[in-house]
Amino acid sequence: MRLICLLLVIMSLVACAEAQVEQGDTEVLFSGFLASTYVGSSSSQLGSFQLSVGHFFTKNLQLGIGPMVTVRSVTVTLNQFGVNYSETDTDVILSGTAFININLLTNGRVIPFVRSTWYQMDFSPDEPADFTDFSYITAGAGVRIFTSRNIALVNSLDYGFSLADAPEGFDKPYTLTLQVGLSAIF
Repeated sequence: MRLICLLLVIMSLVACAEAQVEQGDTEVLFSGFLASTYVGSSSSQLGSFQLSVGHFFTKNLQLGIGPMVTVRSVTVTLNQFGVNYSETDTDVILSGTAFININLLTNGRVIPFVRSTWYQMDFSPDEPADFTDFSYITAGAGVRIFTSRNIALVNSLDYGFSLADAPEGFDKPYTLTLQVGLSAIF
């Protein structure tokens, strides 16, 4: 029994040591992310599930797209005439993303990367909202931790801003995003 366990450990270490991405590989990532967007005293929290596909054009450069199902909860807080008012609205929407990842390393069990992502949180916003009111550009960093030769845990943290015009008297909306997922590389 100990010999079998030892062999499994050795095989796992070899697989992890050989984990890498190559030019021409395709990654399928299933992930979830949490995002908070802030505009003045209003905030919006998003929880999303994403299935994305990215192609490695070189060992370092990956481009990809993916659909998302997003649960959005928007809380608006107003303080007028000394009276606090807060209202929350929750909905489920189909959304999407396009991204670019640049691997800082290409061989090894742990591969850090920097990234930039475009999120479209709503493809058909209600009037008077505009398409860009639900568009976000983010930049961040992440890491792929290979658990076998082709399977990796993927984590990233991004900071970004909305393409929407800022409401009068407010700064441009910004967002913080934490993404966690599992990927397979073929």
